[in-house]
Amino acid sequence: MFKIKDNYTSNIINQYRQFEKEISTLKKIEINDSIQLSIADENDIYNKYSLNGNTKIKDEIIDYLEEQIKYISISHQVNIQVEYLSKNPSTISILQMLINDKLKDRISVLNNEINRKRKEAISFILFGIISFVLLAIIRKYLSNRTIIEILLIICWVFIWKAVEIIFIDMKELKNERLKLVQLFFAKYIIK
Repeated sequence: MFKIKDNYTSNIINQYRQFEKEISTLKKIEINDSIQLSIADENDIYNKYSLNGNTKIKDEIIDYLEEQIKYISISHQVNIQVEYLSKNPSTISILQMLINDKLKDRISVLNNEINRKRKEAISFILFGIISFVLLAIIRKYLSNRTIIEILLIICWVFIWKAVEIIFIDMKELKNERLKLVQLFFAKYIIK
């Protein structure tokens, strides 16, 4: 199999495997959904600008798979049915390796983005709390109602932005990461 360098990614993958086991024991039926992928020849797999020693998969393949996985429930096992005329199993294993390498890269990027969003949310929460404390201090010494209302609005904007990041932005990123992990564990079938 493939070695995963990022510990955070491997933890997510292990959690996904555990989740998959729990779902299969609950339903007692393995539900398979499939994605059709048609490849005419080996040149359809590789990026035309990659060097021979450093072959890369075409981004169109990954984009297509990501678009198709959106319509499949997370509780279903995904099969990628590869329609390939020569039916060469080594090419299919190379295709799977290249797809998984690209998915690992994208999962790693999403992990970095989630961590960045988490830090951003924490900083907004801290700014909001500090602003409320400053507002409480200013209220004692200042009786101008307009300035106090402006400061109160600023405090709530910081808190609201943190809530938006945590419950909207991070949720979308985590769902996207979960779908990529689901693609990572897809089974490949030669058609």
